[in-house]
Amino acid sequence: MTERESQQAKLSARIEELNTELDKLEAELRESGRATEPAQQEHIRSVREKAREVNEALINLQNSDEESWQNLKKDAGGIWGEFKKNFSKARSEFKRGYKEGMKD
Repeated sequence: MTERESQQAKLSARIEELNTELDKLEAELRESGRATEPAQQEHIRSVREKAREVNEALINLQNSDEESWQNLKKDAGGIWGEFKKNFSKARSEFKRGYKEGMKD
């Protein structure tokens, strides 16, 4: 497996793991009754949008030639960093919303 293929596989696996975790967090929010709150909806929307951007970057990586891949790899890293930051923020907010919902 080349470095390129390895990085693509790792990124794809991480995206899948985080999407699964986001699905679990959304389910917990629905259970708590907080999933319809505007702030929670905005967090969900923001994280899903970043996930789409990361997926698009991965597709571009897979379809690029070697020179383009080197440039896209840098861009994908920045997009991935933003996705992780948004995901962490949303996870904290979801957990807080879930705990508050369970107290009601």
